[in-house]
Amino acid sequence: MSFEGAGPRLAPFERIKGIMEQVARFQDVLIEPWLARGQPCVHWPDFDAQTFVRFSRNGKLVDQAPIERPGPVAELDADCVWIGSYDRHYGHFISEAVSRVPVAAARFPHLKQLFNVYAGFGGAQLEPHFRAILDWFRVPPNHVHLVTQKTRVKSLTAFSEPEPVGMRGVSADYLDILDANDAAHGVQKSGGGIVYVSRGKFDLARGRHAGENYMVKLLMQLGVKVIWPELMSVEEQIREMTKADNLVFAEGSAVYSRQLAGRSGQRAFVLRRRPGSGIGHALLASRVAHVRFIEAVSTNIAFRTLDGNILLSEGMALYDLDEVFGLWRALGIPLADVWDNEAYVAERNADMTGWLAVTHRAGQPRWRAPEPSRAHVRERFVEAGLGDLL
Repeated sequence: MSFEGAGPRLAPFERIKGIMEQVARFQDVLIEPWLARGQPCVHWPDFDAQTFVRFSRNGKLVDQAPIERPGPVAELDADCVWIGSYDRHYGHFISEAVSRVPVAAARFPHLKQLFNVYAGFGGAQLEPHFRAILDWFRVPPNHVHLVTQKTRVKSLTAFSEPEPVGMRGVSADYLDILDANDAAHGVQKSGGGIVYVSRGKFDLARGRHAGENYMVKLLMQLGVKVIWPELMSVEEQIREMTKADNLVFAEGSAVYSRQLAGRSGQRAFVLRRRPGSGIGHALLASRVAHVRFIEAVSTNIAFRTLDGNILLSEGMALYDLDEVFGLWRALGIPLADVWDNEAYVAERNADMTGWLAVTHRAGQPRWRAPEPSRAHVRERFVEAGLGDLL
């Protein structure tokens, strides 16, 4: 496997000249808890005429003018800057809201950073990643306000999102702000060797490569540093990922931790779990010297949702071992030479039966279709030569 042409850092879009290119200030803005991802429920004045303050995906505005819900209105007599919607999901929160945080901290340090929560949040606790990310960008708790009920904000500043979902590039001055924050934290940008970001300790119901932990055991024996993001603080993730000379991910939301830091000369690789997936491509390509996605999956096995879709993100992926061995060989790691296929198959089969048990137990989310899903999964097991595991 050659890394020539693996993809240099992407140039910013021509139309992205600067992160502060578009700024607006509004008075008496009504904000409600959000109802669905991509629908922040901010009642922007003259909503349809607004552009950069609204939520976009892949370069297109996707949010709709909210309809005011009944109930009392709280008054927030404060000068605020709009950030986005708090999401319990780590990857969604970072990719859909967080890019405004470091800019607001650098350019509007006197304004409260404003988030809204999802409807029904009630007294639920915030996930630890919320405060950890704000701490990373040095935003003190008294500079943050969460909209948990319908609220009228006296003064609201808004600026164009520096790193919108689905965009191919970011502006240089946004990356400069991230680099400055890295420097303030003393982040090491090289010398970390090869780091593999594993999904092997993640909840099996959320999906992974079957048999990944067997590969991890061998990689560690061969001198590769392996990290498990779910066992680390956000800061620890950022430091370990950023200092790697070669950073290899098992495809998953952990890639978004790298979005919280700036540029480095490292190379990044993603072992796909879903054919053709490009999760994190834009953020990596904007920050690292080279990025490559490895088609490390030969077969996917996943359940169906009520609308008939196959939810590959929470399914199991069987390795394409030729692709896997090729990557590690190119990085100087002779994984194929120490591979015991019988031991791997045992680990792979244990993962598959374990996943089958946890994803079809009673009490699964209502958006899964239990019987059609079971039938589909049984078919996929047989097609993959795993029918004896059923």
